[in-house]
Amino acid sequence: MSFLFPTNIESRLYEHRGSNATVFYFPITGMIITQPLKIGKCDYIPLSLFKEQIKLPQNMVENISVIAKTTVDVPENWIKNAIDNYSIALQLTKQSIGAIYLSIYNSKKRCDNNRRIVISPIGKHEVDEGLVIYQTNLSTRNTTDVSSTLFFSDKDASDLFLANLDTINNQILMYYSNNNEYGNKILKSLEIIYCINNEIYSNERILKICAALSMLFKADNDTKDVDSPWIASRLNQLFHYRSVNIIEKIPETVNCLKKTKKNYNEIFIDIYSRIRNSFMHGIIDPYQEFTVITTDEYLLYIVSLYELIDILILDGSFNSLQTTKELVERIKQIELSHKSKTL
Repeated sequence: MSFLFPTNIESRLYEHRGSNATVFYFPITGMIITQPLKIGKCDYIPLSLFKEQIKLPQNMVENISVIAKTTVDVPENWIKNAIDNYSIALQLTKQSIGAIYLSIYNSKKRCDNNRRIVISPIGKHEVDEGLVIYQTNLSTRNTTDVSSTLFFSDKDASDLFLANLDTINNQILMYYSNNNEYGNKILKSLEIIYCINNEIYSNERILKICAALSMLFKADNDTKDVDSPWIASRLNQLFHYRSVNIIEKIPETVNCLKKTKKNYNEIFIDIYSRIRNSFMHGIIDPYQEFTVITTDEYLLYIVSLYELIDILILDGSFNSLQTTKELVERIKQIELSHKSKTL
């Protein structure tokens, strides 16, 4: 049996009708705020303050309290290479939410104190499978109340959060204006962060993190694949340069990795091989739950990605680069400089 897909411009493999509008309104669930918030090309407007002269569909507003107003104001080659302005608007909104996630990470004391902000008309959240309440023949197991980590509210918008968000916002606006490989990949990584944090299957999160790390280190014109030892080595160099101890950033209450004598490289490569490589090659344990990973393994990966993006955005040695090749060369320079100082 064969399938033929229509070729007209408005046919998609998912429900997506093209649009050349320049302003889009998206319903946002997971945000309960009383004051507007601006990041990137998006304005997050509480419904109570929404004064636009448009009529919003009932399903957009009945279960949500915030509308994202996204303005498609990007360089010409974005428009030339994208499907249409609707697709661009979705990218811009996801990148904006990714920046919010990064700012939450930077302002909270725990790296697992997260939120789930979703572009969604239904105003409902799914939680990770492992948090679902279940019934046994012995008792009903109730999980810890995680509702406080599912919604972004006014109390999350601390001075530290807003200061961090402002710094990140200035950089991503510069990336939109400069429109180069390096900046565009950081913007894309923020978009992937949105997808990671809203993914309910734990191993799928690792696969997306691996994809983001590979993308950030792989130059556009480079035909060589970057493998886990190479990525781990680059990360280790950067984290050593910035005195970042990834394992120490994982809360002790969930951190089993502190008990191992393996170093960061070994742990990173082991998880990468077991979850990413094994899965891609069909090496799947028939007796283990398909999506299971440990919390500390996931946190090691997401913290690695957050800390890498922080360095690329906030460190003056990196935030003015133009290409991925320049990034890799800069890391090599740092490594050589460090070695010369230790001789």
